[in-house]
Amino acid sequence: MSRVVLAMTVGALAACGADDDPGRGTRTLRVLARGFTGPSLGTEVTVDVSARGLLVLDADIEVRDLDSGEIANLVGQNGLYLGRLDADVSRLQLDIEAGEDNLQATIGGPIPFEITRPPADAAVSRGSSGRLLIQWARPEDEPIDEVDLSVTSVSATRDARGTIVADGQGSLPSSDFTTALDEDPGEGRVPLPSQPGFYRATAVRRDIIPLAGGTEGSELSLEYRRSVLFELVD
Repeated sequence: MSRVVLAMTVGALAACGADDDPGRGTRTLRVLARGFTGPSLGTEVTVDVSARGLLVLDADIEVRDLDSGEIANLVGQNGLYLGRLDADVSRLQLDIEAGEDNLQATIGGPIPFEITRPPADAAVSRGSSGRLLIQWARPEDEPIDEVDLSVTSVSATRDARGTIVADGQGSLPSSDFTTALDEDPGEGRVPLPSQPGFYRATAVRRDIIPLAGGTEGSELSLEYRRSVLFELVD
């Protein structure tokens, strides 16, 4: 199938910021596209596609890392399409064709960042407030739409150097210990569990753009996730 090539002009990029282009298309597809990335994790992409109230089962969907040129063709199942790029993508191009319907767009996602508080491997006292202050370093002028903060329990130990090492059994997430922020203030507080133990503090910074080539409510987001391990003590 022939592809519509996304033209990245200065004028188009200016509409949403330096690397965002809401794109173009037939305005007949409802698309919810999300990219998830983090340090050395690669980039997972999910795309929900429907048209005229029905799931689109035969779309041809391509995503491209605009920095490396890597391309992934997404695989669909019941209207949900999944794919993966090897790099931690900061500029993602989306191209969808489904019969006579099409949509193209580009997003520039969050710049990689570091959590500065709590420090990795820190011992943190629960204190009287029962809330954890999470701070992160980020460019002051970078437009970010949403930040999600969370604390999850992990099975871990400290090694001989005092470094917290997760044992590979995964995390035990709890929806009770999350906070959602509009925009990006650089810090936020999350409720803490009552029990001492090892935990993971995570900050997710997310850029979201509406898709001009889709129906109302169509959007493309790209998020960058960062975590540190810490120990909660009495």
